Amino acid sequence: MYNIDNYIHNFLTFNNPFFFALILCIVIVTILILIYFKYIFPLQKKLVFENQRYIMEKAELMALFAEMDPDPLIRIDAKGNIIQTNEESRKIFPDIEKKGKTIKDFLPSFDSQLSDNGDGFIETIDKKIYSIHVKKKPELTFQNIYMNNITDLKNYEYLQEVNRRRLKLLTDKLDNEIEEL
Repeated sequence: MYNIDNYIHNFLTFNNPFFFALILCIVIVTILILIYFKYIFPLQKKLVFENQRYIMEKAELMALFAEMDPDPLIRIDAKGNIIQTNEESRKIFPDIEKKGKTIKDFLPSFDSQLSDNGDGFIETIDKKIYSIHVKKKPELTFQNIYMNNITDLKNYEYLQEVNRRRLKLLTDKLDNEIEEL
């Protein structure tokens, strides 16, 4: 018993370099932990808070710009639930802001028409033709669906095609008459 007490007494002295190193390590680790919780942790917490505030301000600005957009805009989450709409989209889809509505309720071909390369698709809604583009915002966990009314453009293209055919018929008729003469 005396040997064990002697060993413990000799080990627990500052003359023993191992004990001294052990105490020094414990003091250093304690100081580092105190420094972390006193200075670094609050700074990290503040940085995270500032980052979240910045993202929220950015999202609020995007919402404001979306509301002022002259073209219909629909914002959806990853599941396709409608988060926000602007006035123009509410004119096209009057019941778009009802609870539980998803984008498939208004654009049934949304997933099948959507491509990975960012190309849009064309959809006819209430006798108007819309070019639909989806912009994904993974850092903000939502997608914006931009709808551009291209009805006038499509009508113009149709009229161009009709006039081109008429012109061709007229040219063929003139060619035939010239040949007969």
